[in-house]
Amino acid sequence: PSGNNKKLIEIVALDSTQSEMWMGYDGGQVNYLFGLNWIGGSGGAGNYFIPPFYPIAITKIHYWITFFNPTDAFIARVFDDDGVQNLPFSLLDSEYISSQNIVLNGWTDIILPSPIIITSGGFYVAWDEVGPTITLGCANAVPLSNRTFEEFQNVWGIYRYRELQDLMIAATIETPVTTGISIPDIKSGSLS
Repeated sequence: PSGNNKKLIEIVALDSTQSEMWMGYDGGQVNYLFGLNWIGGSGGAGNYFIPPFYPIAITKIHYWITFFNPTDAFIARVFDDDGVQNLPFSLLDSEYISSQNIVLNGWTDIILPSPIIITSGGFYVAWDEVGPTITLGCANAVPLSNRTFEEFQNVWGIYRYRELQDLMIAATIETPVTTGISIPDIKSGSLS
């Protein structure tokens, strides 16, 4: 049947005239319907992003947390896609987020200490549970990105609900500021 030949996929358009651009697959949804918490609080998940242009600077990462206890925390990590078949490999940043810094049912915004410059390919933003009850929000607004992953002990696999949910993980990117100018090679010019 013709219905078997259809596949919807989310495409996110960014306005490059803005100083900051939000990269996320939540579809603007701020009310989660599902949550992710697994393997007794020692699992993780992540979204894969491919920027619309290069270079970009990742300046912030964002997570929608739906539940946690005071003893819970999470680790926010950013990876390059330089692994086999563009899987995450090189760790670009890692931040430990204690419960005092987590926003419940809202975006927990993490400003990176140094912007991460991406000049080609993509990057992964990961969320690693630290504690048995912390829960990440999952949006089900269609279409879905199909760029969600789960991970355990640094082994990454396709998120089991990727055709039904998007992880509420996002990144803020900016166009990096040029700090210098190049002087043209005058010797290559000619006069006639």
